[in-house]
Amino acid sequence: MRLINNDSVQSHGLAVQFYAPNGIVAYLGEAKSINFQATTTGKFQIYEPVITTIYVHEKAELDVI
Repeated sequence: MRLINNDSVQSHGLAVQFYAPNGIVAYLGEAKSINFQATTTGKFQIYEPVITTIYVHEKAELDVI
């Protein structure tokens, strides 16, 4: 997964429950990648590992079938 931070005010991150719980953080203007092999089936939360002003509005899920 690739995270490109186009925000001009704050850092953003990306983490995946079970697979990459500590995640990555991209600072202003940065792009970061996170790699993992999804071998366990199920639904896994994708979340931001840092607190931001839009933190509560970010909802995503990885479905591994």
